[in-house]
Amino acid sequence: MTTNTDYCQLDNELTLYDPTGAPLTVQGVQMAFTKAEGKVTACRLTCRVSPLLYQQIDQHALFNLNPKMRGTMSAEPFQSEQDIEIESLLHPELLPQLMEHATTIDEAVAFLLDPDQSGADNPFLSTDHWFGLSVKQSHGDVKIGYETHWLDSSMVFPNISNNTQTLEEMAEQVLDKAGFTSSAEVATMAEQDTILESIVNFFKADEWPFTRIQNEPALRMAFQGDNGQFTCYAQARESQRQFIFYSICPIKVPENKRLLVAEFLTRANYGMIMGNFELDLRDGEVRYKTSIDVEGDRLSLPLSQHVVYPNVMMMDRYLPGIMMVAYGGLTSEQAIQQIENG
Repeated sequence: MTTNTDYCQLDNELTLYDPTGAPLTVQGVQMAFTKAEGKVTACRLTCRVSPLLYQQIDQHALFNLNPKMRGTMSAEPFQSEQDIEIESLLHPELLPQLMEHATTIDEAVAFLLDPDQSGADNPFLSTDHWFGLSVKQSHGDVKIGYETHWLDSSMVFPNISNNTQTLEEMAEQVLDKAGFTSSAEVATMAEQDTILESIVNFFKADEWPFTRIQNEPALRMAFQGDNGQFTCYAQARESQRQFIFYSICPIKVPENKRLLVAEFLTRANYGMIMGNFELDLRDGEVRYKTSIDVEGDRLSLPLSQHVVYPNVMMMDRYLPGIMMVAYGGLTSEQAIQQIENG
């Protein structure tokens, strides 16, 4: 079967709507039609959002970005000063309806941007009807982020007809086709596996040496970064079904520099997407914290990766700034500029 894809570059704001009907204004980047034998079989939309707006999208799983549908995220975390691109797929059941209004990619773009078509009741503007395929942030020629298992939706969507499947059933079918555990199996595993066992399994699978802390549901390990070596702690909170990970700065800030370092960390924390720095003003300890709550689910290896690797990357990135403020005579603003602006 012959397939081809038509593209249309966008440079317009587009207002979508979340499940509550609240507007979500994004920057359109590109729309694409995939055709097979001249028939449109897929419609994709790429849009750009600020890191702050992405936090909202991430928190509420808009664009069907359900955590269990996400693949492994790159080790480097999203940065707070650059926009994030989301590529999504329109629910194929809406394609026939879209073709009633547009037969070409240019007509489809004009239809979506038409002010007369705006509103939460327009199904093409609902984030519920777009399935996030990838979430990426560009760093020069390098892109960081993740892809989702909705990329495997070609195995599922062709078999959907007349809304006979719920979104959850669709997700289960995609994961099943891709060889992932079903939600029913996940629920059973969540009852059987403790958080600590899941953490131990992650570090064993990642071949990361660690030490069990006696009489505590926690592990201790070391990380060697580009800017120094530091100790990390992985803590399980079983009753709350939570995993907390800490990277500990290798130096304790002198008492006369703690307020300056506190200002530096406050500047660093602003706009952080995953985790935050903490400073103990009593003894000068600095640490970076990330965590996840998996109540009703299981702590999978990919989820553990999302907690651990962004954490150590951020501590390693900002460690020189902490040292420059604590011992190098730089102001917090000067140190932030050096770290974040190179």
